[in-house]
Amino acid sequence: MRRLEILLAGGSCGNTLYLIADEIERHFSEVWNLPYRMTLQNIWDRFEAPAQTDLILQTMPAYNPSQVTCPILSVKPMIRDRDHEETLETIRNTAERLLASVQSEGSE
Repeated sequence: MRRLEILLAGGSCGNTLYLIADEIERHFSEVWNLPYRMTLQNIWDRFEAPAQTDLILQTMPAYNPSQVTCPILSVKPMIRDRDHEETLETIRNTAERLLASVQSEGSE
């Protein structure tokens, strides 16, 4: 099974980006058991998204759909609530949909 390449993009918010990443990674590996690799990016240091990104999660409105070829989700609610259920559920649903589409492409 192919893994998702995920970019978590945010600003200069101290440890917050790392804390959000830890929670999302915990869900991917321990709760949802989905294959992934997450890259963190401070958009003030580097703005371009990596070429092979399947999903962008952003704490602030950094990218818009006209700039990238993958889905973009806001994780801004996780700045205040690391276990924000609605945001995590949206991430899970999107990840499962992306993985299902990759698998169906591979079986054709």
